Amino acid sequence: MQRALIIENKWRAQRYGVQGTFATLDGALPVAEMLERVVEDTMADAAALGCTAELDRCRAIARSGTSADAQLAVFEAHGAAGNGEGALQAVTDWITAATLQ
Repeated sequence: MQRALIIENKWRAQRYGVQGTFATLDGALPVAEMLERVVEDTMADAAALGCTAELDRCRAIARSGTSADAQLAVFEAHGAAGNGEGALQAVTDWITAATLQ
């Protein structure tokens, strides 16, 4: 059963990102809630290793979305339906700016 849950959760993560849920033996659990459980379980180790900022970044991604979410928003905001080429250029420009930050 454990392997089946792992495979299912991998698919869910790929398909739904941070807006999805994890399949557990107790039912579906939102990604943010599952992440919070993992952060709580690992915070002491992260503090000892000096990497609590990385856990905070994971929380921020769960709250605000991934790069893929931002790229889709840029694509849609720049008229994807009418001008796909212009929308793709806007996404490319966004990726360039985000990378340089």
